[in-house]
Amino acid sequence: MKVLIVSFDGNLVKQLKSALSEYEVMDVKNGEEALSLATPYFDVIIYDAMSGALSEEDINNIYQQKFKD
Repeated sequence: MKVLIVSFDGNLVKQLKSALSEYEVMDVKNGEEALSLATPYFDVIIYDAMSGALSEEDINNIYQQKFKD
């Protein structure tokens, strides 16, 4: 399973990576970075709402538009 963690909180990312060590985990610092670097092939996205100027709804809408297929 592929997991994307979107957070600038290094401690949170470290704890989540430890808890999810059996999975393939990628982390990025904010929503903008997630949209520019991430592929559409993640099973789970953990988004820390404090990590940027984009809301969860904005992220979902942009992600769906970017990866319509």
